[in-house]
Amino acid sequence: MRKLLIVSSAVLVVGFGVGLTSLQEPGALAQEGEMAEVTLTGCLSAGEMEGYFVLTDEETGEETQVEEAEEVGLGNHLSHKVKLTGCWEEEEEGEEQRHFHAAKVEHISASCEVPGQTLR
Repeated sequence: MRKLLIVSSAVLVVGFGVGLTSLQEPGALAQEGEMAEVTLTGCLSAGEMEGYFVLTDEETGEETQVEEAEEVGLGNHLSHKVKLTGCWEEEEEGEEQRHFHAAKVEHISASCEVPGQTLR
C-alpha cells in the first residue's frame, strides 16, 4: 500500500511539472512588458499618411488603423485580402484610437469584399 501511495504521488508531481512546462513554451504567454502577437484578416487599403494602412473586416466593415513595420511590403497588397501578424500599439496621448503594428503579411486573395463595396 505504501509503494502505491509513493508511486501515485510521484506520478502527480511529474504530471504537474509537465503541465507547468507546457504553459511556458515560446509564444504561449507574453512576457511582462511584451505585447502579445495577434493575427488580423481583412481587406487592405491605403491610410491617410505614408506607412499607414487600413484593414477592413469583410463581415462587419470595422476598420483598423495599421502601421507597417520596416520592409513588410503592405503597399504591394492594396485592395487584397490579407492576414496580418503583429501587435497592438499602446494609445499615445492625443490619439483617437489604438493602431495595429504589422510585422508580417500573408496574401490570401487578390480581391476582397467590404460591406457595401467591392475592392479590386
